[in-house]
Amino acid sequence: MSGILVVIPVPLERSILTNVCLPRLRGRSNAIVCIADDLGKGLGPALVSLLITSFDRQTAFNMSLIGWIVGGILSLSIVFFVVNDEARVQQQLLAQMREDANNDT
Repeated sequence: MSGILVVIPVPLERSILTNVCLPRLRGRSNAIVCIADDLGKGLGPALVSLLITSFDRQTAFNMSLIGWIVGGILSLSIVFFVVNDEARVQQQLLAQMREDANNDT
């Protein structure tokens, strides 16, 4: 059950990222997210194995759980910023469209 809940935010965060970035910056921002995701997939198990060898399994589990909680809180904090960021991007796109329309005439 927890695996299902953990996977849900990933595509949501990427679609939110598309809505809060200007079109000319979307590729760069998606690349940064993909790099961070891939680094997490590679470095996460290495870090956990390092924790297990440095501490006992219970302590390593608790430290890993704290990391998951911090990540969840950061993911949840998106709620406080997404509406304003989407509105800002829409305003900038509208201003750019008006400027392009004025330059065409």
